[in-house]
Amino acid sequence: MKILLVEDDSHTQEVLQTTLTKQNFLVDGATDGETAWELLGQFTYDLLLLDVMLPKLDGISLCRRLRQAENPILIMLLTTRDSVTDKLLGLESGADDYLTKPIDLQELTARIHTLTRRNPLVPNSILTYDRLCLDPVSRQVTYNGQLLKIGRKEYLILELLLRHPHQVFNRSEIIDRLWSLDQEIPTEATVKSHIRSIRRKLEQVGGEDLIQTLYGQGYRLNPALQKPPALEQINKITANVWERAYSKSLDKIAELEQAIAILQSGNLEETLRQQTVFTAHKLAGTLGVFGFEIAAQLSQQIEDVFRLPLVPPESATQLWQWIQALRRELDGTQRSIAPPNIPLQKRIYKAGRMPTPQELLEMSNTQSSTTSTWKNTRILAIDDDPNLLNQIQSILTVQGMQTHCLTEATELWEVMEQVKPDLLIVDILLPEIDGLALCQQIRNSSRWAWLPILVLSVRSDRQTVNQVFTAGADDYISKPIVPEELITRLTNRLNRHQLIQQLASNSTH
Repeated sequence: MKILLVEDDSHTQEVLQTTLTKQNFLVDGATDGETAWELLGQFTYDLLLLDVMLPKLDGISLCRRLRQAENPILIMLLTTRDSVTDKLLGLESGADDYLTKPIDLQELTARIHTLTRRNPLVPNSILTYDRLCLDPVSRQVTYNGQLLKIGRKEYLILELLLRHPHQVFNRSEIIDRLWSLDQEIPTEATVKSHIRSIRRKLEQVGGEDLIQTLYGQGYRLNPALQKPPALEQINKITANVWERAYSKSLDKIAELEQAIAILQSGNLEETLRQQTVFTAHKLAGTLGVFGFEIAAQLSQQIEDVFRLPLVPPESATQLWQWIQALRRELDGTQRSIAPPNIPLQKRIYKAGRMPTPQELLEMSNTQSSTTSTWKNTRILAIDDDPNLLNQIQSILTVQGMQTHCLTEATELWEVMEQVKPDLLIVDILLPEIDGLALCQQIRNSSRWAWLPILVLSVRSDRQTVNQVFTAGADDYISKPIVPEELITRLTNRLNRHQLIQQLASNSTH
């Protein structure tokens, strides 16, 4: 897979680029939006990792420019801003996903795999799984760097499994996919023979456990082998870069101190205020990548103050306290300090509360294009809380969508055949079955593996989010539900799926 990483902080870019390269991604880098625009016009990339705050052309503007040019590249925004408004702005600009800093490298990897799992936009992307690497251009297959001498059908079987890493294929399905109508149809024993031959060649290079047999079901890639690079390796990379980033971080803190001193004297000019916002934003991103979460929060709070059009000089006292706490964090002398608490202004609905008629009317007026585009789209929602289901149904009905609600997951398969949903919304915790296990079952189903899935949960810690994407979900929504975010994320998934279907249809003609 080829990735364009656009990040103007050199240390953050180095950590991300080195880590992704270690995982067999091909990564090009750019430090401003205009350079990224030129690269995207000259080369083909599978994914754009895009920082929001960039010189020359910011990430949101670049994202909009790409979508206006009908460039279908997958886009993941990276930023320290995590309010609902910021997320909606990013998603509505055309981004496919949104990841806030500090970036968890395992979560980033899981989200990348989720975004590209069924992406046919660049069919010649290099496919990898564990230490297996398949290049569709050269048609070479290597394991741990060693070239495998395999036949054409063996190559096609491996390519099929790599393009659908979460799906189980029985022998009959493999025959249907890999043998054309003008060829003599083989027996299932032929497929078994090909699998045996692949395993024998993999065993010679240490990959005997790569292909897993589920008796009575078929074959798949062994999920136990899809794991991120060793934590020790990531820590070593991060530590080496931090040695160089530390002094520049102190320089940024000094710039913030100078701006606070000028603010205290009452002479803060607009140009300096804007530059201070930029400095604090970049400092928060850098510190977050290196694991200084509290220091990153302090930097972000300093940024929030300087974002005010008129920064009150009396706020300098609080800003000096945050600067002192920030320096202590980097010195390591007081790592347990709790960041000051600034209430965030978010438009949010309480869990279980129905939107008022006026709120629904506002949503209807502002989302009229969505309503016409996705009218009669079938959504299946599963949650054991009837109030939450009523809320989801009310929100989506305004958009013209047909919402079917289910409180018991045991009826899922039967209801799916009746409803034939275009998208599934599922709670992560259900009485009868774990929501993540349900995601995995759907991904392993030849009938429903394509279905877009949005997971709901009150938990938003990194471990939970990472598990959600690893299980095969397409997106994640935290409770309580914000209607605008639900609609935006849902329509993004539907748009992406529609595009994939169109491209797949065009490729067959």
